Amino acid sequence: MPTVTIPPPPPLPGQPRTIPAPPKAPSLWRELSEGTTGWGVRLGVNFALAAAMAGLVPILAYVLAALNSSWDRSSGYGPYPDDELIGFLAAMASGGFLAATAWLWSRSHHRRPVFTPVALTIAIAAVTIGLGIWVDEQLTGERELVIGGLVCLAGAGAVLVWVQSFRRRGPRWRALHNREDGMPDVRCPACDYRMVGLTESRCPECGAAYTLDELIAKQGFGPGATPAPNPREAGHPALRSA
Repeated sequence: MPTVTIPPPPPLPGQPRTIPAPPKAPSLWRELSEGTTGWGVRLGVNFALAAAMAGLVPILAYVLAALNSSWDRSSGYGPYPDDELIGFLAAMASGGFLAATAWLWSRSHHRRPVFTPVALTIAIAAVTIGLGIWVDEQLTGERELVIGGLVCLAGAGAVLVWVQSFRRRGPRWRALHNREDGMPDVRCPACDYRMVGLTESRCPECGAAYTLDELIAKQGFGPGATPAPNPREAGHPALRSA
């Protein structure tokens, strides 16, 4: 049931009128964890994560090579990190980036299965690293050409894995009525709060506001399926307008 807020009493004559402070906007972290941010914000955070990972790898490799001489391939002119150390840190950073991306894009009620593409991408990266090490040790000549080709093939495979995971496989309609009470299953598109029975089209859970047409259009019901008014809820405009 929505919380009923009692308005404050009017000020007495001669008493200064107090203006309530505007509600504080939620932090970016809260919106990301609750899944209320749009795809543009999530994409921007994704790019920021990628840039942060790309910057941390060389810095950490330099520091580790300076602290441990076994990871330093220089001859006394400053730390030069080994290629194996850089590759290991890059693989770890890639795994962390994939895990953060999976968490970021699964914070919504419209969740897609992301465990399988993440696991397949990690497997592709591991196989590519193993093949690259084998090529570097066993082949002669321009081994870099073969290693570069393996990296390109791995990138193509990872892209196809994610395209397969996120592509639409035909219409995915949602049931019109709730199985428990048989009433229209109208929910907030932002947080999945059930909005049947409210007297306004503003979600009391996350505060998102919609027009009635927007609210019904974002439900994902099948073609021609619109919630019919229930006689028991005749006083609620959300159901009556639907």
